[in-house]
Amino acid sequence: MMEADNDSMKPAIRISGLNKFYGAKQVLKDINLSIYPGQVIGYIGRTAPEKVLRLKFYAD
Repeated sequence: MMEADNDSMKPAIRISGLNKFYGAKQVLKDINLSIYPGQVIGYIGRTAPEKVLRLKFYAD
């Protein structure tokens, strides 16, 4: 991950300690992500609908 050059630079998107369960089954555990202004990222998946579904999944 990119480190901020300036202490005042804050992430545009921050996910911290994300956990996701389906019933009793934990499918994500303690996920952390910071995306800073101007940072370019890629999101890889087999199909566009799959990627959209995953983004919706993270947002819930």
